[in-house]
Amino acid sequence: MMNTRSGLRKFMVTALAVLTAVAFLGMNPSYAAKKLKVSPAKKTIYVGKTVKLKANQKVKWSVKSGKTIVKLTSKKKTTVVVKGLKKGSASVTAKAGKQSKTVKVTVKKKTSSASNVKAQPAEKESKVYVSAAYVRAAIAGKQKEMKNPVVLEVGWGSEKDDADYGKGHIPGAIHFNTDWAENNELDGEAQRWDIRSFDKIKAQLVKLGITTDTPVIVYANGATNSGDDRVAFALLWAGVKNVKSLDGGYGAWTKAGYPTETKSNTGKSATAFGRSTVAHPEWIVDTNTVTKADSKYKLVSIRSYEEYIGQTSGYGYISKAGEPKGAIWGHDTDDGSYTNADGTAVGPDTISKYIQPYGATLDDNLAFYCGTGWRATIPFLIMYQNGYDHMYLYDDGWFVYNQQKNLPVQLGDPAKGNVTYTTTDQLPETYTKLGGLKYAKDSVTATATGKVENELTATGGKLADNVTYKSSNEDYVTVAKDGTVTVNKLPAAGSSTQVTITATGIPEIAGSGEKHATASYTITLQDRTSAYTDSAAWSKLGITYDEYKKLDASKTQVLDLRQDSIKLDDGTDIGFKAGHLKDAVQVACFPLSTVDQENLLTTAIKDKKLDPSKKIVVICRSGNTGAKRAMSILKENGFKDVTYIIGGAQDLLKNHAADLVK
Repeated sequence: MMNTRSGLRKFMVTALAVLTAVAFLGMNPSYAAKKLKVSPAKKTIYVGKTVKLKANQKVKWSVKSGKTIVKLTSKKKTTVVVKGLKKGSASVTAKAGKQSKTVKVTVKKKTSSASNVKAQPAEKESKVYVSAAYVRAAIAGKQKEMKNPVVLEVGWGSEKDDADYGKGHIPGAIHFNTDWAENNELDGEAQRWDIRSFDKIKAQLVKLGITTDTPVIVYANGATNSGDDRVAFALLWAGVKNVKSLDGGYGAWTKAGYPTETKSNTGKSATAFGRSTVAHPEWIVDTNTVTKADSKYKLVSIRSYEEYIGQTSGYGYISKAGEPKGAIWGHDTDDGSYTNADGTAVGPDTISKYIQPYGATLDDNLAFYCGTGWRATIPFLIMYQNGYDHMYLYDDGWFVYNQQKNLPVQLGDPAKGNVTYTTTDQLPETYTKLGGLKYAKDSVTATATGKVENELTATGGKLADNVTYKSSNEDYVTVAKDGTVTVNKLPAAGSSTQVTITATGIPEIAGSGEKHATASYTITLQDRTSAYTDSAAWSKLGITYDEYKKLDASKTQVLDLRQDSIKLDDGTDIGFKAGHLKDAVQVACFPLSTVDQENLLTTAIKDKKLDPSKKIVVICRSGNTGAKRAMSILKENGFKDVTYIIGGAQDLLKNHAADLVK
């Protein structure tokens, strides 16, 4: 009995001790579950860089949102390394039992710092053609001889007309309309395409903040595009002392991987140009001067060989074909004769080689000309930067010459002994009118499958009866017997393909040895996504869903490209009806053929379903191909503020489904 009571007493003491301990632990927070902490609480990193997160206890790590923005590496029980993949915001969660902590990670794209740009060898004021590395160094303030340069992207028409500028340009570049440098209807004058008057050019340059002492860099969209050379000549002629041209054009800049932008830039007006008269009047010679009996000038034609021998005028608005008597052929800049394999400008030795068969040398007084003056400025500038001072620009060119009365004309090639002579009065009004062919455009860009429009005109016969057509690559483009051109497929995203369409037929010049007239043009096939091949630059154009929620709804419009149903391989439906943002405008063009996408979006724009005054936020399947095409079309149609949701519908449905409507 004593043993039983003793055991009971021990049990009761033990039980009481346990209950007391439990009660004590419940009341004392120091003995409760440890509070979860993660450091740092938030962090900003750059693309490609990492941050290490640390928890005060064992946790499970995961990315709550922004799986395309960051990824987790080196996962351990209390630490994880987060790497930035592209610009945006992400949430990383640490979970321990019922406790969780979320760390916001912001990823930025590290912009190129001017401090990382290296200075290039200094160039003389007279050096015109410079490398992309030199231009970059000048913009970064590393070239003492080019302090604070004004960069001009040269193209015809207003900034809106210049699609190349809108697609991307050198940071800070201002669009320069070639009409600002030439005589034209802007001045209420008959179009001659001569260099504009000094006073007009001076006034335009002052508006852009350019004076005689302002360093200027010009460039155009291609190595053989002579628009920037024409403007460089005009600026030097007027009196701007230091003018450079990007050798190889915009392609050289992008090939080097240098940054670009799409925003519009404007110049800040200067108070005065710096001189009241033209700096180099001697550079330009006119028709009266070169046709004098005692003229010292040797005319050098910078035109195609067909233009030089009088087979074609080369221009739809020039009515007669031929050349001034005595002209020699200096080859054509448009066919690459003045660019090296890498797109840079050739040297004077190449010009010497071209003119040697005609008994001419670089010591002659060479007056370069073409149809209206663009192409001829290239050999002029090459000689100028190499120290020559007896070269000239016959700016009137064949456009003015052929309209004068009774001036001597040659047909054929004197170097080959098959030349004949006549006068401007005796030339037919146009060889084309005797049965030539002419396409309205020399080149066309196609960004979708389907028909390509480019009018072919002819005289001397009916097109349907007399013309045959050929495509240089029928895998991509075919031509029907009636001349209808159809793009069947596009090259892979990020690449382009050129196809030449040639029309042949109709006996050309009565009594001549020419049997046929021909006309051709080039179609550049390019998927719209090719404008956004730089993944880092593309990511920069997008916004995360969290950023979207901060936008002013009254100034924002959502464009959802998805059809009602889009099934993934695993059967998951990510179509419009699976979930979309409230008030989204649906233009169900994805996935469809590129031509259908073009038509549907263009129709939606014409029907005013989208408001160009608002910020347009594009949603496609994953924030890639569909968004790229849509943004390209929208910007082409005047929409200035366009972005897309990073990760597209897939990210919205996975991470923000509760915010969507069906």
